[in-house]
Amino acid sequence: TLPGVTSVGMARYFGTVPNERGWYGPVSWSGEEQAATTAIYEYASPGFFQTVGIPLLRGRDFSWSDAPGSLPVVLVSDSLARLLEPDGNVVGRSLRYGTEPARQKLQIIGVVGNTSFGNSRSTEIRTVYFPAIQAGQGTYGTLHIKTKADLGAVAGPVREILTNMGHEQVAGMSTIDGLFENWLVAERMG
Repeated sequence: TLPGVTSVGMARYFGTVPNERGWYGPVSWSGEEQAATTAIYEYASPGFFQTVGIPLLRGRDFSWSDAPGSLPVVLVSDSLARLLEPDGNVVGRSLRYGTEPARQKLQIIGVVGNTSFGNSRSTEIRTVYFPAIQAGQGTYGTLHIKTKADLGAVAGPVREILTNMGHEQVAGMSTIDGLFENWLVAERMG
């Protein structure tokens, strides 16, 4: 409802931890013991991809009905989809991620564009995206806001809205360019 805000989404790690965190887990088709590759994971809400400009290439985005008790679903990055299938056509297939029992049969509902996660050397980080609400990861997230206004115009109202919710805190605010700029400090120092 804020003037100038066009979309909002939440992610657990995106925007807070640079260089894809280094947390890779084994990925294979459901039922296959041998891992085909590895990928990082992220938790995201509906609207996240649109908000941060990651295009939906195939299938559908997360919806609020992707909740606990519903069919376990994931989105995958295009780089992971093309590694698993040369044509990238993986929508509808069942994926296995890591070793947790709940992650052994995850239906791929969509493929999204690649992102660097702040890695200055690669824009094709293999990623499995879980719906944050379904995975119970709707807390401690990073709220992403796409706006036509500048940061100064929305920062105060956003902080006030979240504070008035009674249990939310705003630890800091930045533009996406500012985040990536900060992540490059280590590269520049090196």
